[in-house]
Amino acid sequence: MTTKNERRAQAERIKKRTKRFLKDVWQNDTLAESETFVGKYAKTKVMCSDPECCGNPRRISNSEKNKTIQEQKVDLDEDE
Repeated sequence: MTTKNERRAQAERIKKRTKRFLKDVWQNDTLAESETFVGKYAKTKVMCSDPECCGNPRRISNSEKNKTIQEQKVDLDEDE
């Protein structure tokens, strides 16, 4: 079982790696200096749930093209 000090050290190590990633890959020093952003990104690794980039389009819009095959079959059965 890990101790509280080990978990804190591990979290700090992950935050340092995240800061280095933000500076080297994203080339964004302002985000790397923001402790709140670094903490959130180190924990989640996901920036947003925008439908254009990483959100599930079926949850966002109810258009016919975003429906699964099962949902389309149910709609056909209801229409008959």
